[in-house]
Amino acid sequence: MRLIKTLALACAMGLSALAAQASSVLFDNLAADPAAFNFSTNPDGLRLFNLAFSFNGNTVPYGQSFTLDDDTSALEIAALFGSFSGDAVVTASLHSGAGFSSPIATLAAQFVTGPSRDGVLGAFDFSGLGTLSAGVYTVFFSGSGALGGSTVEAIGPNQYVGLDTPGTEAYGRFGLYNFATNPARDFGIRVSGTADASPVPLPAGLPLLLAGLGAIALVRRRAARA
Repeated sequence: MRLIKTLALACAMGLSALAAQASSVLFDNLAADPAAFNFSTNPDGLRLFNLAFSFNGNTVPYGQSFTLDDDTSALEIAALFGSFSGDAVVTASLHSGAGFSSPIATLAAQFVTGPSRDGVLGAFDFSGLGTLSAGVYTVFFSGSGALGGSTVEAIGPNQYVGLDTPGTEAYGRFGLYNFATNPARDFGIRVSGTADASPVPLPAGLPLLLAGLGAIALVRRRAARA
Protein backbone atom coordinates (compact mmCIF):
# COMPACT_ATOMS: atom_id res chain seq x y z
CA MET A 1 0.00 0.00 0.00
CA ARG A 2 2.82 2.37 0.87
CA LEU A 3 4.44 1.68 -2.53
CA ILE A 4 1.20 2.47 -4.34
CA LYS A 5 0.82 5.73 -2.49
CA THR A 6 4.43 6.65 -3.27
CA LEU A 7 3.98 5.95 -6.98
CA ALA A 8 0.73 7.91 -7.10
CA LEU A 9 2.33 10.85 -5.30
CA ALA A 10 5.30 10.82 -7.70
CA CYS A 11 2.95 10.88 -10.68
CA ALA A 12 0.98 13.77 -9.20
CA MET A 13 4.17 15.71 -8.50
CA GLY A 14 5.32 15.14 -12.07
CA LEU A 15 2.06 16.50 -13.44
CA SER A 16 2.28 19.53 -11.15
CA ALA A 17 5.83 20.22 -12.29
CA LEU A 18 4.72 20.26 -15.91
CA ALA A 19 2.03 22.80 -15.11
CA ALA A 20 4.25 25.05 -12.99
CA GLN A 21 5.68 28.17 -14.66
CA ALA A 22 7.79 30.92 -13.18
CA SER A 23 9.60 34.00 -14.40
CA SER A 24 13.31 33.48 -14.99
CA VAL A 25 16.30 35.15 -16.64
CA LEU A 26 16.25 34.25 -20.34
CA PHE A 27 19.28 36.25 -21.50
CA ASP A 28 21.95 38.19 -19.63
CA ASN A 29 25.08 39.90 -20.94
CA LEU A 30 25.24 42.72 -18.37
CA ALA A 31 28.73 43.97 -17.53
CA ALA A 32 30.31 41.93 -14.74
CA ASP A 33 31.55 45.17 -13.08
CA PRO A 34 28.96 47.99 -12.91
CA ALA A 35 31.44 50.44 -11.36
CA ALA A 36 32.77 53.14 -13.65
CA PHE A 37 35.79 52.47 -15.84
CA ASN A 38 39.04 54.11 -14.75
CA PHE A 39 42.40 53.58 -16.47
CA SER A 40 44.36 53.18 -13.23
CA THR A 41 41.90 52.12 -10.52
CA ASN A 42 39.25 50.08 -12.37
CA PRO A 43 40.32 49.02 -15.88
CA ASP A 44 37.58 46.33 -16.00
CA GLY A 45 34.90 48.89 -15.22
CA LEU A 46 31.72 49.77 -17.08
CA ARG A 47 31.94 51.54 -20.44
CA LEU A 48 29.13 54.04 -21.01
CA PHE A 49 27.57 55.17 -24.29
CA ASN A 50 25.84 58.56 -24.33
CA LEU A 51 22.23 58.23 -25.45
CA ALA A 52 21.84 61.96 -26.06
CA PHE A 53 23.78 62.19 -29.32
CA SER A 54 25.25 60.14 -32.16
CA PHE A 55 28.88 59.05 -32.12
CA ASN A 56 31.36 57.32 -34.48
CA GLY A 57 28.84 57.44 -37.30
CA ASN A 58 26.21 55.68 -35.16
CA THR A 59 22.77 57.21 -34.87
CA VAL A 60 20.68 57.00 -31.70
CA PRO A 61 18.75 55.17 -30.40
CA TYR A 62 21.08 52.30 -29.49
CA GLY A 63 19.88 48.76 -28.98
CA GLN A 64 20.66 45.10 -28.45
CA SER A 65 18.97 42.08 -29.99
CA PHE A 66 17.95 38.88 -28.19
CA THR A 67 16.05 35.69 -28.97
CA LEU A 68 13.01 34.26 -27.22
CA ASP A 69 13.20 30.50 -27.68
CA ASP A 70 9.58 30.01 -26.60
CA ASP A 71 6.40 32.07 -26.50
CA THR A 72 7.02 34.37 -23.51
CA SER A 73 4.89 36.44 -21.14
CA ALA A 74 5.71 38.84 -18.28
CA LEU A 75 8.66 40.23 -20.26
CA GLU A 76 11.06 42.55 -18.42
CA ILE A 77 14.23 44.08 -19.84
CA ALA A 78 16.91 45.69 -17.68
CA ALA A 79 20.17 47.49 -18.42
CA LEU A 80 22.84 49.49 -16.62
CA PHE A 81 22.55 53.26 -16.94
CA GLY A 82 24.78 56.12 -15.93
CA SER A 83 24.74 59.87 -16.42
CA PHE A 84 27.22 62.61 -17.19
CA SER A 85 24.91 65.28 -15.69
CA GLY A 86 21.85 64.79 -13.47
CA ASP A 87 19.53 61.81 -13.59
CA ALA A 88 19.20 59.45 -16.52
CA VAL A 89 15.82 59.79 -18.24
CA VAL A 90 15.61 56.83 -20.60
CA THR A 91 13.06 55.54 -23.08
CA ALA A 92 13.04 51.88 -24.08
CA SER A 93 11.28 50.61 -27.18
CA LEU A 94 10.81 46.98 -28.15
CA HIS A 95 11.06 46.02 -31.82
CA SER A 96 10.26 42.75 -33.57
CA GLY A 97 13.21 41.28 -35.45
CA ALA A 98 16.87 42.26 -35.56
CA GLY A 99 17.48 45.99 -35.80
CA PHE A 100 15.30 49.09 -35.86
CA SER A 101 11.70 48.79 -37.08
CA SER A 102 8.26 49.97 -35.99
CA PRO A 103 8.24 49.53 -32.19
CA ILE A 104 5.85 47.09 -30.56
CA ALA A 105 5.81 49.16 -27.36
CA THR A 106 7.62 52.15 -25.87
CA LEU A 107 8.21 52.78 -22.15
CA ALA A 108 9.88 55.72 -20.39
CA ALA A 109 11.53 55.78 -16.96
CA GLN A 110 13.81 57.95 -14.86
CA PHE A 111 16.70 56.50 -12.92
CA VAL A 112 18.49 58.39 -10.15
CA THR A 113 22.12 58.03 -11.11
CA GLY A 114 23.95 61.04 -9.87
CA PRO A 115 25.57 62.37 -12.03
CA SER A 116 27.60 59.19 -11.83
CA ARG A 117 29.42 56.98 -14.28
CA ASP A 118 28.69 53.95 -12.10
CA GLY A 119 25.98 51.79 -13.61
CA VAL A 120 22.52 51.77 -12.02
CA LEU A 121 20.28 48.84 -12.95
CA GLY A 122 17.04 50.08 -14.49
CA ALA A 123 14.22 47.78 -15.59
CA PHE A 124 11.38 48.19 -18.09
CA ASP A 125 8.22 46.13 -17.62
CA PHE A 126 6.77 44.96 -20.95
CA SER A 127 4.32 42.52 -19.33
CA GLY A 128 1.42 44.60 -20.68
CA LEU A 129 2.13 43.12 -24.11
CA GLY A 130 0.87 39.75 -22.90
CA THR A 131 2.44 36.72 -24.58
CA LEU A 132 5.09 37.39 -27.22
CA SER A 133 5.78 34.83 -29.92
CA ALA A 134 9.14 33.07 -29.99
CA GLY A 135 11.65 34.83 -32.21
CA VAL A 136 14.22 37.63 -32.41
CA TYR A 137 13.57 41.04 -30.83
CA THR A 138 15.62 44.19 -30.33
CA VAL A 139 15.32 46.65 -27.45
CA PHE A 140 16.39 50.24 -28.17
CA PHE A 141 17.27 52.93 -25.64
CA SER A 142 17.29 56.71 -26.00
CA GLY A 143 17.21 59.70 -23.65
CA SER A 144 19.46 61.92 -21.59
CA GLY A 145 21.48 59.22 -19.87
CA ALA A 146 24.15 56.74 -20.89
CA LEU A 147 23.80 53.03 -21.64
CA GLY A 148 26.27 50.52 -20.21
CA GLY A 149 28.18 48.14 -22.44
CA SER A 150 28.78 44.47 -21.75
CA THR A 151 31.81 43.06 -19.96
CA VAL A 152 35.29 44.38 -20.84
CA GLU A 153 38.44 42.82 -19.35
CA ALA A 154 41.88 44.38 -19.09
CA ILE A 155 44.55 41.97 -20.40
CA GLY A 156 47.50 44.31 -20.12
CA PRO A 157 48.48 47.99 -19.83
CA ASN A 158 45.89 49.83 -21.91
CA GLN A 159 44.87 46.53 -23.54
CA TYR A 160 41.30 45.31 -23.34
CA VAL A 161 39.05 42.55 -24.65
CA GLY A 162 35.29 42.97 -24.85
CA LEU A 163 32.84 40.08 -24.45
CA ASP A 164 31.14 39.37 -27.77
CA THR A 165 28.08 37.28 -26.91
CA PRO A 166 27.00 34.81 -29.63
CA GLY A 167 23.46 35.14 -30.97
CA THR A 168 23.05 38.85 -30.19
CA GLU A 169 24.08 42.09 -31.90
CA ALA A 170 24.37 45.78 -30.99
CA TYR A 171 22.54 48.26 -33.20
CA GLY A 172 22.21 51.93 -33.98
CA ARG A 173 19.17 53.28 -35.75
CA PHE A 174 20.48 52.47 -39.23
CA GLY A 175 22.37 49.23 -38.70
CA LEU A 176 24.97 47.43 -36.64
CA TYR A 177 26.69 49.63 -34.06
CA ASN A 178 30.28 50.58 -34.84
CA PHE A 179 32.25 50.36 -31.59
CA ALA A 180 35.43 51.52 -33.40
CA THR A 181 38.24 51.74 -30.82
CA ASN A 182 35.96 51.11 -27.84
CA PRO A 183 36.70 47.58 -26.59
CA ALA A 184 33.04 46.85 -25.76
CA ARG A 185 31.32 44.63 -28.30
CA ASP A 186 27.73 44.68 -27.06
CA PHE A 187 25.36 46.72 -24.95
CA GLY A 188 24.51 44.92 -21.71
CA ILE A 189 20.92 43.80 -21.14
CA ARG A 190 19.08 41.29 -18.98
CA VAL A 191 15.87 39.75 -20.33
CA SER A 192 13.47 38.02 -17.93
CA GLY A 193 10.07 36.45 -18.46
CA THR A 194 7.91 33.36 -18.28
CA ALA A 195 8.63 30.96 -21.10
CA ASP A 196 5.38 29.28 -22.10
CA ALA A 197 7.04 26.07 -23.24
CA SER A 198 4.87 23.44 -24.88
CA PRO A 199 3.75 20.88 -22.29
CA VAL A 200 5.55 17.55 -22.41
CA PRO A 201 3.11 14.89 -23.68
CA LEU A 202 2.10 12.33 -21.09
CA PRO A 203 3.12 8.74 -21.79
CA ALA A 204 0.24 6.96 -23.46
CA GLY A 205 0.05 4.31 -20.73
CA LEU A 206 0.12 6.73 -17.78
CA PRO A 207 -3.68 7.05 -17.37
CA LEU A 208 -4.00 3.23 -17.46
CA LEU A 209 -1.20 2.92 -14.89
CA LEU A 210 -2.94 5.35 -12.53
CA ALA A 211 -6.25 3.55 -13.00
CA GLY A 212 -4.57 0.21 -12.28
CA LEU A 213 -2.96 1.55 -9.12
CA GLY A 214 -6.34 2.78 -7.95
CA ALA A 215 -7.94 -0.60 -8.61
CA ILE A 216 -5.19 -2.45 -6.70
CA ALA A 217 -5.59 -0.09 -3.75
CA LEU A 218 -9.36 -0.66 -3.72
CA VAL A 219 -8.95 -4.46 -3.79
CA ARG A 220 -6.45 -4.42 -0.94
CA ARG A 221 -8.68 -2.13 1.14
CA ARG A 222 -11.62 -4.54 0.74
CA ALA A 223 -9.42 -7.51 1.59
CA ALA A 224 -8.22 -5.80 4.74
CA ARG A 225 -11.81 -5.13 5.84
CA ALA A 226 -12.75 -8.81 5.24
